[in-house]
Formats: sequence, C-alpha cells, structure tokens
Amino acid sequence: MNMSRIRSFLLAAMLVCGSLTYAQNENEGNGWTQTTYTFEDGRLDWNEYAEKNKSALIKGNYMLLTCRKENESALSVARLPMSPRDNFYLMYGMTVPKLDNKHLCGVIFNYQDEDNYNGVLFDDKKFYYISRENGATYTEKKGDVKFKSKKNVAIVVTLIHVGNKLQVNVNNMDIYERTDVKLRHPFCGFYTSGKSSLIASGIGVGQELQKEDDE
Repeated sequence: MNMSRIRSFLLAAMLVCGSLTYAQNENEGNGWTQTTYTFEDGRLDWNEYAEKNKSALIKGNYMLLTCRKENESALSVARLPMSPRDNFYLMYGMTVPKLDNKHLCGVIFNYQDEDNYNGVLFDDKKFYYISRENGATYTEKKGDVKFKSKKNVAIVVTLIHVGNKLQVNVNNMDIYERTDVKLRHPFCGFYTSGKSSLIASGIGVGQELQKEDDE
C-alpha cells in the first residue's frame, strides 16, 4: 500500500477519534489492522512510577508525565502488539501544558531500554529527530515546526513506516522523512524533560496484514 492510501486512513482516524481522545476501537480492512488504545482500557502495560524527581501516573483516560528537575527526563513506554520490521503507522495524542525553548517533549519509539531508543521531540519552535545509543543522545535532524500557541498545546504525532522509509507528521503537517530506517523494538511511548509535564491521551496502531502464501 502506498503512502497516500495510508494517509487517507489517518485523516479519517483523526476525524473520528477527535485528535486521539480515543474510544476503544478495532477494525480490519483494506489489508490493514487498525486499533486505538486509551489509558483507561488497560490493554497496554504502561510503566507507571512515582519518584521524587519524576513520575508517570495514569489518571482515568490520560497519563500525566512529569519531570521535576532540570537536566533529567521522564518517560513511559508500553509494548505495542505490532511488528516494527513490517509496514505500520502510529498516532500519538498528547497535550503539552507549556512549550518553551528550554525543555523538550514528544514521543519515543524503537525503545530497547533507557539508553537505546529513537524519538521525535519538540520545543516551542523546532522538532528534533533523535537517536539514543548506549546512553548518548544524537540529533539526527532538526527543523522548524509551528504550533498555534505555547500553552495547552494539542499535538498529534504520526509515524508512517513503509519499507525502510519513515515519515513523520505533526498535526497533519509532514516535517521529516528518513529512508534508511531499521526498526526492531515494539516498545513506544511519551517523553518530557526538565521541569515540565505532558498529558498523554492515547495511541493508535495500524499494521499491514501479511499476505498468506497460496497453498
């Protein structure tokens, strides 16, 4: 399936789901499975914690991710029922109480552990496509991104993976594309850094069905 057909699925999902304030939903059609997950349905095993400097707590239909110390970060991930090596899309829904030029927030994917993952992060004016490898963080790409406000910012991040190509879309705007992607881990989630917080509302997963060989 080509990118344009996937994008038509995503546009319909955004209209139906109201920017990812999900109701439970599963369907299968056009060769793809499509599933949405809320925090209240309990179908994903998110890591919750409450520590002195950071916390990740599910509160009904959302998760509040909080970091209380500069130069530290907070994240929460769950294993998604998907194959990251095959064609898929992910839609992350979140609200950021305050965007500024000092702190980063966003989404992570291909998560192996806290020292190894990829992410798409934001401040108030730019995005950063990052790779974290063995505890070191590298900015693979950064660029401009425009949000309508800096307070209570609703953000939908969409990742579309076809072949070895990954397309990044934010609030229905294409911001970045890579053609050398190798994804192996199905753990994905949310991230915030410094004295900041993020309200995660849900995640949607689409996976292309594998065709069975004719007997």
